[in-house]
Amino acid sequence: MGVHPSPRPPDPGRRVKVLLLNGFDRCGSSLIGGLLARHPDAAYFFQPFNRTEVHASQHEVWPPEEAHPATERFLSEFLAGRVDRDFLGADLFERHSTAAAPRLDGLNVIKETKVHFKSTWIQRRFPSIALRGIWRNPRGILCSLLRNGFASSWYGKPAFEAISATVRRTPELAAYLPLLEESLEPYEEVALVIAARTHLFGATIPPEHWISYEELLLDCDRVLNELIEPFGLAPFHFEPHLHRDHNVSGSPSQGADLWRTFFSDRQLERLEDLFAPLEVAMRCRNDAAAVTAGAPTSGGFFE
Repeated sequence: MGVHPSPRPPDPGRRVKVLLLNGFDRCGSSLIGGLLARHPDAAYFFQPFNRTEVHASQHEVWPPEEAHPATERFLSEFLAGRVDRDFLGADLFERHSTAAAPRLDGLNVIKETKVHFKSTWIQRRFPSIALRGIWRNPRGILCSLLRNGFASSWYGKPAFEAISATVRRTPELAAYLPLLEESLEPYEEVALVIAARTHLFGATIPPEHWISYEELLLDCDRVLNELIEPFGLAPFHFEPHLHRDHNVSGSPSQGADLWRTFFSDRQLERLEDLFAPLEVAMRCRNDAAAVTAGAPTSGGFFE
């Protein structure tokens, strides 16, 4: 195991370009990562934090001053062009990444689903890592988790209890406290996990650093080329690869709007209440950023 270096020795003063994409499970992260992997100047790295201390503490916020040497060592090595394989906890990284080590040229894309509560820690300690969020309508995320049987296996009672503890000690999540006093059905508990995790993550990165799963399905070339342009990558025609099955687990997508018929009218009304704090917060952040930039307020794709 140990450290796997890049094909060429890294310059000690040089740091590779890293784009860290994070979204909730079933947000379309594998689709987006798989599409970006098609670009000739990109390398794709699949969920290096799976089954590590990051995964084990996914519902716990890491304060920036808190020491986590193993994760810090992994990211430091990665930025220097090396992969610390002693850190990896699952073979998913080896099976689904497109390179053995970071490229010293081009862009290195890391796809993740577990760093919602590690966002500030990462940005403070590794400011050269570009962190971006993936937004998917949370009803679509919940629908996919339930349809594939992942809601109970990935986000059952232990996850709800863990997120409840975080909500109670995190002032930014106070809007969810009344919901914890209710008797929630299992699907409602998973909805609250989605909402609270995304809510706090959304407070740590600006609205312009989100990409929309729904918008990507409509115009993937525009969305992805706007994403990679700041990193110096040439435009690429991603659309021919859009409708391939990029899922690593679960059934192929049945469209962004399946949730509209998957849930009953009563459930949809209930989800309005559960997701209201998240969606209001994201729209407000988007509009505040628009006002600062002198642009019209619309709520963006968080509407």
